[in-house]
Amino acid sequence: DDKEVEIYRNITSSTCDIKALANEINEAFKIGKDRLIAKKTPTLNTIKVLLSERNVKTMLNYYVDMTNASSKYMQISQYDIDQDIIEASVGDKISLVGKANIDNSSKNGSYDDDGNPLIDRVLIKDNICVDFWGNQQFSYYLNRSNPAVFRNFAFSAGSQSATAFMKDPYLHAVEFSDFQCNTATGDFAGELRLAYYYDGEKVVPVSGGSIAGNIKTSEKTMLLASELVLCDNFQIPKYICLDNVVITGCE
Repeated sequence: DDKEVEIYRNITSSTCDIKALANEINEAFKIGKDRLIAKKTPTLNTIKVLLSERNVKTMLNYYVDMTNASSKYMQISQYDIDQDIIEASVGDKISLVGKANIDNSSKNGSYDDDGNPLIDRVLIKDNICVDFWGNQQFSYYLNRSNPAVFRNFAFSAGSQSATAFMKDPYLHAVEFSDFQCNTATGDFAGELRLAYYYDGEKVVPVSGGSIAGNIKTSEKTMLLASELVLCDNFQIPKYICLDNVVITGCE
């Protein structure tokens, strides 16, 4: 009628996974329906924020960039081999592996564009930087003898299920106009098109306003769901739970 809902999906994979495709489409329809009945997002101060699936991929891509040889050489990344990447962490530990192949990824391959063989490589293990990845040029600059441009990345699961995250009040940010995480600064932000607000009693779809924060602050207490999902070339926890996020409402 008098409302317009825009939902964009670019679904990529190496095979036609009918079940996964149907789930993606059904979820898009659910988001569209809930967007039509959404209330205005209230201004919330201390509530935790949940991100899911493709938004988790956007957030966790920060760690992929931080282990890239070019980021290290240009001093964007402060990571060092055998050093802890998160000081005073009380959240779930990050583990990251560069992969040659992940089932149903559209980025699978045995070699990178420079002809280097792709062999699975541990980049981060329990918050400890283990290795870097990157092309011939920047790997040479870092005195790394094993250049490889990975296209698939696998993160480890956390210790709690998603249901545990949802026992207390939360804002589950689902759909953004444009959600981004800046590699150089760690800043992340996005305008909310749809979120689900749980006040401790009921879940209400809300829209409008925005969230903003910095992953370097939030990662100290960040929790990862124990459920893993595939977002094309990324294996990631289905949800992450963040503190220290600014929520600007529009009520």
